[in-house]
Amino acid sequence: MSAINRQNILNNKVTLEGIQEYIGVSGMFFKEEYRFTKSPISDFYGIDISTIERLIASIIH
Repeated sequence: MSAINRQNILNNKVTLEGIQEYIGVSGMFFKEEYRFTKSPISDFYGIDISTIERLIASIIH
């Protein structure tokens, strides 16, 4: 897929809702973006919440 195709998918609210339903992880649409809590993301990837927190901290700092 091209970068344009990927961006078109990410900008399509209906498509993203279908993907969320298919994979069993639902986000909340807030301020024009989907937001996810750490718990379902850690379940989906099979990782500990502390791993997500470390990754977020490394991006912020």
